[in-house]
Amino acid sequence: MAEKSPLKMNDTGGSASELLDTLQWMAGAWKGTGLGGTVEEIWAQPEGGAMMGMFRLIQCGCIVFYEFMTLSVVSDDLVLKVKHFDQSMKGWETPDQALAFKLLRHDGDTWHFEGLTIRRTGDDTLQLVLSIKQADGSFKAELFDYRRNRL
Repeated sequence: MAEKSPLKMNDTGGSASELLDTLQWMAGAWKGTGLGGTVEEIWAQPEGGAMMGMFRLIQCGCIVFYEFMTLSVVSDDLVLKVKHFDQSMKGWETPDQALAFKLLRHDGDTWHFEGLTIRRTGDDTLQLVLSIKQADGSFKAELFDYRRNRL
């Protein structure tokens, strides 16, 4: 009997490229709450097998940090990669590192990544739940509520 191959995105109802296209609704500007402050994200339309995005967290009128993000097809998987920068643009990760969240499954208006869930809650609203590792090794779910922001 042949050994079962690991789950790939095409086993969840489409190729990784097709699944990337299901996220094109995120293109545009978003503003909301999370991490005790105001959060903003801007996403470009999928092109060349990827979407790119920017994020910033503002608390008490000051920038806390920025992120540069990509949603891209990597070895038949859809992966969200994130690099963090402080308010002076000094990177948190080493130059050749980024946090990576692989898509596990897609259920209607919900995309489940490793440690991260994106849920479309309306035409102009979305929720993101991020699992953040705490100092004691436990994980805390952080909710981000976004509304489309007309620039």
